[in-house]
Amino acid sequence: KALNIWGKGYDWLGIIYFALCYLKLIILDKPLPDDNKWQKDNRYFCTEYVAHLTGENYSMKSPAAILNSWLASNKNG
Repeated sequence: KALNIWGKGYDWLGIIYFALCYLKLIILDKPLPDDNKWQKDNRYFCTEYVAHLTGENYSMKSPAAILNSWLASNKNG
């Protein structure tokens, strides 16, 4: 799966949408949406790459949230 992504372009629209939604979260206390409406299927940024590899939807999760979730699920071994 990782090699299918190798050389793909960076998803600039996806990261801009994520950043705008994150600002709304900070400033207006609006929750993040479940999906990234501007992401492109043939382009990736870090969390979309993890989603592609794991089959989970991480398009609107920060790398820290993904790591915290992973650590919590693997806490007991």
